[in-house]
Amino acid sequence: MARVEPVVGEPAAVADLGAERALLVADVHAGIEVGLRYERGVELDSRADERRERLC
Repeated sequence: MARVEPVVGEPAAVADLGAERALLVADVHAGIEVGLRYERGVELDSRADERRERLC
């Protein structure tokens, strides 16, 4: 049975799967800037690198 513990203050959790551990993330918003640009005409500076670094 997996044990899941939240990462306090983040939309994430760590799952202990026995011999392995997994990072579970939600709400990453990958590609949100591109989606807003093409769907709504809203221009935002990309924060993809910042989000990726924070995740790592």
